[in-house]
Amino acid sequence: MTNRNSFLELDNWITLFKQNAGSIPIILIGTKYDLEPQEVSEEEINNYAIDHEINNVFFNSIYDDNSNKIEIFKSIVESIDPNYPLENFSLFTQKDFVSEEFKEFLRYFSVCPICNNENHYESLKNIYISSDPKLIILRDQLYNAIEVSQHLSLKRRRNLKIGIPCCDCYKRFFNNK
Repeated sequence: MTNRNSFLELDNWITLFKQNAGSIPIILIGTKYDLEPQEVSEEEINNYAIDHEINNVFFNSIYDDNSNKIEIFKSIVESIDPNYPLENFSLFTQKDFVSEEFKEFLRYFSVCPICNNENHYESLKNIYISSDPKLIILRDQLYNAIEVSQHLSLKRRRNLKIGIPCCDCYKRFFNNK
């Protein structure tokens, strides 16, 4: 939105896509909408989208929270496959997996509390990034239990095991219930 030449190139890009990819959904994202000076207005972009049958238009900034970016990616997925289930859609980047919070999550849950075998990294990662409300509640309850356990004065505190069971233990104890 801060570069009129970029906006003027849209005709070329859209023509190129349509010639090479056929009839595909096109989503237009107006970037840097928070910066000045604006060389292209929202109204101009919206009118362009109507005139050129653009499927969806978004305005974005790198400073936006993830909710706007999630809506953009949901729109892309829905354009490709309208039947794809998006109720638990989430957006994570590699940066999320080097955060201190994720490292702490791995430190607490990398070992099964039942058999002491190592949990699979990918399984833990999927639990960590899940937007499934049940898994979010489970994650919060596990963190809360760890916090509370650190303040308990149990004689045999080492017998108190809090964690996520490995695949084998989960199957053995929870699958038939």
